Amino acid sequence: MSKNKKNKKQESVKRTPAQWIAYVYLLLMLGVFPLFYTDNYINIMESKWYFFMIPTMTALVLITGCQIVTAVKSGKKSDIMALKTMPFYGRFLLFFFAALMISWLGTFSIGLSKESFFGSIGKLSGTFFYLTLVAALVVIAAYVRFDNLVKHVFLWCNFIVFFLALLNHFMVDPLSMYVNLDPKQYWMFCSTMGNINVLSGYFAVFVPVSTAFFIFSDSMDESLMLGLIMIVSFMGLIAANGDAGILGVLAAFLVLLWFSFVNIKRLTRFFLAMALFFTSAAIVGSMDDSFAATVKDALDTLPAFISKSAVNRAGVIVCWGLFIALFILGKKKKDADLKKIRNVLYGMFAALFVLIMAVFIYFSAVDTAKDLGRWETYLRFSDLWGSSRGFTWKRTMIMYLQHYNLFQKLFGYGPDLLIEPYHTYFHEQIMEKMGAYLADAHSEFFQTLASMGLAGVIGYFGFMIAALVSLLKGASAVVSKADDISGKKIDPRAGIFIIAASAGVFGYMIQGLLCSPQPISTPVVFVVMALALSCQKNIKVDKKV
Repeated sequence: MSKNKKNKKQESVKRTPAQWIAYVYLLLMLGVFPLFYTDNYINIMESKWYFFMIPTMTALVLITGCQIVTAVKSGKKSDIMALKTMPFYGRFLLFFFAALMISWLGTFSIGLSKESFFGSIGKLSGTFFYLTLVAALVVIAAYVRFDNLVKHVFLWCNFIVFFLALLNHFMVDPLSMYVNLDPKQYWMFCSTMGNINVLSGYFAVFVPVSTAFFIFSDSMDESLMLGLIMIVSFMGLIAANGDAGILGVLAAFLVLLWFSFVNIKRLTRFFLAMALFFTSAAIVGSMDDSFAATVKDALDTLPAFISKSAVNRAGVIVCWGLFIALFILGKKKKDADLKKIRNVLYGMFAALFVLIMAVFIYFSAVDTAKDLGRWETYLRFSDLWGSSRGFTWKRTMIMYLQHYNLFQKLFGYGPDLLIEPYHTYFHEQIMEKMGAYLADAHSEFFQTLASMGLAGVIGYFGFMIAALVSLLKGASAVVSKADDISGKKIDPRAGIFIIAASAGVFGYMIQGLLCSPQPISTPVVFVVMALALSCQKNIKVDKKV
């Protein structure tokens, strides 16, 4: 049998009707959802929400029907939701579900239960939104198996979104997305994902995927394709001109670097990827200067810092130098104690983080008068910090600590109702500062705390952290059992995806500190997380695929 025929035979996996429904649903979420819109940017949030919600609920209903029919025919009771078999992160999810429902029930006392359920006065991120996220997680994690089509749909959809972001920065608008916008609003929107803050969550999840597949792939032909997708994702990331996405991606790179220390070959690939990252950023920065009269909004703050400053030049030199050195070292087949080097390096990263936090605290609480120039909005917490996130976060904490009663401290004001307390207590300040109504906290943590209380924070972030820990354990198992990620013990695609997803989920959580949950990029991280958990669950089953 030829190799091609053998591969085709391996790709044919027998699926139950429920698995086929989940599989088609997954392809819709990975390949159509990011590109879908109905009226350009005018109703981008509503169109994404309905495209996410309707297929999710349809898939859930159909799969439930299939399972009932199967159970009736077999006469066996399903124990799929038995607590004793539920993973640790699932228990946090149950706790979050309880906190969510109690929070929503509390809104009946203020006459806003309908608004809270549908998120109609907020960002469409009400009770039903979170229930839909849980439904998507269950459908994919329980019934989907990773294969080559899923991988390619995922990567090429990613390529299109990022390529559009790059074109849009230079006011090349092939989809005519900007035709109904005021030119003053151009800077706020990008590609088919809408607001640049929303796009940051998508970036934080998707960039690590293309990078991980590039680092851990062994096929030369595939590496060229993956390199192209990865470079475009890097360029689109910079061109989107948002800080949160870059912070999330850099955090994800730390995870990928950790797993790249498995051997010289993977470490060489990692620094090649980083060299291409800084080189791609430099190209976008140079084009930004060359076409200054054309760009919709010149690169600023962190995107400019990464693409135009001495940091970029140092990154290009250091990463290309390390790539060349490791490539030569690998050719000579010299080995090194990579784990010791890794531990020292991450110890340095930890020390650097502590130093940055110490400087931040010093200028925020001790030396509050020193002029920090352009670093004012980074190194000093004030109303100006983080594009006025400091203003929002301060009011959120004042509201929570001083104005909330005991029930609200535990379960919040109600899912997606923050516009009400914000403008009850701070209306004049908000209108003077922002000139518009404020509906969210611009942070997943503060949004969850204020809307669903301490119980919501424990449930939501407990689930996210527990799921991330599970994925990190799975990724560690992958690299320890097969140094080249192509051993016979695992399906290499599923193994690489677990590594990629663990980095992407961590990156999303970091950028989420600066952005609120919403029905555009938040569904993406739940879909990716669920797919990776499915890969992890089926890794032994998939070893023969």
